[in-house]
Amino acid sequence: MKTNKKTEETIVDKKIQKHPLLYVFSFIILIIIVVTFIGSPVARNMGGAPRIVFGKWINKPIEFYPGNYFSEQRDTLAQNIERNSNVDRSNPERQLELAYRVWRGAFERTVIHTAILWMIEKSSVKISNNRIDKMLVSYGPYLVDGKFSIDRYNNTQVTDRNRFRARIKESLMQQQYIADFLYGAKTSQNERDIISSIGKNEITLDIAYISFNSFPDNEVTSFANKNIDLFKSIELSKITVLSGKKDAEKIYSKVNNNPDSFSDTAINQSVDSYANIGGDMGKVYNYNLKLELKNSSDTDKVFELKRGEISPVLETSNGWVIYKCNNNSQDFDLSAPASINIVKTYITIYEPGKIEDYFTQKAMEVKSSDNFKNAALKNNFSLYKTSSFPINYRDHNIFKKVEIENAPTDLRIFNYNQDLLEKAFSLKEKEVSDPITLGNSVILLSLVEKSENNDFSTTINSIWPYMLQQIADRTISNFILSSDNFTDNFNVVFDKYFVTE
Repeated sequence: MKTNKKTEETIVDKKIQKHPLLYVFSFIILIIIVVTFIGSPVARNMGGAPRIVFGKWINKPIEFYPGNYFSEQRDTLAQNIERNSNVDRSNPERQLELAYRVWRGAFERTVIHTAILWMIEKSSVKISNNRIDKMLVSYGPYLVDGKFSIDRYNNTQVTDRNRFRARIKESLMQQQYIADFLYGAKTSQNERDIISSIGKNEITLDIAYISFNSFPDNEVTSFANKNIDLFKSIELSKITVLSGKKDAEKIYSKVNNNPDSFSDTAINQSVDSYANIGGDMGKVYNYNLKLELKNSSDTDKVFELKRGEISPVLETSNGWVIYKCNNNSQDFDLSAPASINIVKTYITIYEPGKIEDYFTQKAMEVKSSDNFKNAALKNNFSLYKTSSFPINYRDHNIFKKVEIENAPTDLRIFNYNQDLLEKAFSLKEKEVSDPITLGNSVILLSLVEKSENNDFSTTINSIWPYMLQQIADRTISNFILSSDNFTDNFNVVFDKYFVTE
């Protein structure tokens, strides 16, 4: 069974959102797994079960029990997290997230290990006892001050000696399999040259940035004056009917004959988010009704209602509605303190193109000026300067990352925007780009200089074998974890043993 990776990554978040107070670790899990991350798994639902099976490779169970490969990987990952992260012991959600990462990581390592050993069993790979002996003497658990200790060896129980020996043998077999997988793998010198060229050629940019949040009040006021009717308001209650117009007309007949029954009828028969409060919508703006009603002329009918009057049955985009006027309509008072924010919110949500057009025009004024920086500051743009950086789409760790001091959120994803990188690296020195819409902002790029990082080629040549190893490891891992031979029950088992309601 293949695993949905997105589901794996978000399972803990979904559990916490669904039951923020109910999902907690048992006391023992909190102490042993989250705080120290070592020791045997103990949970309320485990009982005395010595093994926990999380999945299968073909017919081989991927199981956890103290002392096995899964257990060792769990301990290794847990100790790494304990050393390298600040574990908030007062935050159960954070503890649950970290524990999930540890156990999931150990599980996947065990799957890969099991699959490789299974494939080796089908081949003729053999590991000599002499080679195992050399590994135990040089790297085994019997070293004292870097040297093999016969006393430590003799004081180790036979069962533990056998276990260490078996683990060394498995490790050597796995290394041999990966070496065989890589044997004969060739890469083109052109491929290495392309990567060297990408990392060698760098640019430095000046960036003029302005956020849509700085859309000026005078522009908002101008829009409001031209569209003042959009912001007329009226206080309404409503009943929504989805089952058909005839049903809506029956309800209308009832509430029109007895307007005082409107609230109770809404509670019992309306099917919208206002039903449980008797249909009370509070203040509604003209634009709200224009968006809801199918026929724009019906909006005028509603605004003509007087207090206590009931509207006819009106059609919406997905049903029918009946309104009751709770207070007569009012013209929009643009001088009221909250009015600017009301209009700005409307523009931001329903007509964002007006904001974008405004700032794009401002950006064009900056672009066409003789002095980029002065024009940017004059038009209220903020200026940022990048470090020298190469094309590094998605922030690959072998290339330098772009650094922008005190960068706003929109600019922090610079290397994740392919179009933005293409435009940046297409500029000539001192050239200014056309305006670029980036999230909630408009920016201009100005190329300060091009430069060369001549040390990068040397670096690539030295790390190339390791890059090939990483690629091979990822290829093997992806092949195994996406195989139909792999049955993944991890999430279900983790939930069963380590999360309780």
